[in-house]
Amino acid sequence: EASAPEVAVAPAESVPPSLQGYLEAANQGDAKAMRMLGASYTYGLGVRADKAEGAAWYRKAADAGDPAAVLELKATGDRKP
Repeated sequence: EASAPEVAVAPAESVPPSLQGYLEAANQGDAKAMRMLGASYTYGLGVRADKAEGAAWYRKAADAGDPAAVLELKATGDRKP
C-alpha cells in the first residue's frame, strides 16, 4: 500500500495547533492547504512571519497545481512561471 509523499517544510512539532489541519492536508498532497500554510507564514497568521517558509509552501502549492499560489509567488517577487 503506497502512502502520500511527505511534503512538509516545517517540522510538525513547530506548527501551532491552529495550523495542524493544514499541515496534515498538505502532507497528503492538498495544494490549497499548502497555499494556506504559505499565506500563514508569509503574513504571520497564527505563526511568526517567516517569508522564506511562506515562499517554500507557496512553491510546493504551485508545483502541486494551485494557480493562486503561482500568483502569490509572483506578488512576492518569486519568478516561478
